Amino acid sequence: MTLEEDTVSAQGTVRENDTNNPPYGTHILVDSSGKILYALQSSTVNLPDYDNENVTLSGNTVPPYTNPSLLDVGKVNPENP
Repeated sequence: MTLEEDTVSAQGTVRENDTNNPPYGTHILVDSSGKILYALQSSTVNLPDYDNENVTLSGNTVPPYTNPSLLDVGKVNPENP
């Protein structure tokens, strides 16, 4: 089985992963009901700058993390209120 990265674009609210659930990623992306869509990490984007903001972000999934997938964020666009 080959582990591959996928490019992903997703929309939601960035939150700090302060409960360590999931046990990877510094932040999480949640939908309007609070469901975790992705765990997030980034070496190019300062994710704390977007805490509690609605954003559209893009990046690559990091194998083998799943449920939720870990996303290495490369770009963040804040949503207009």
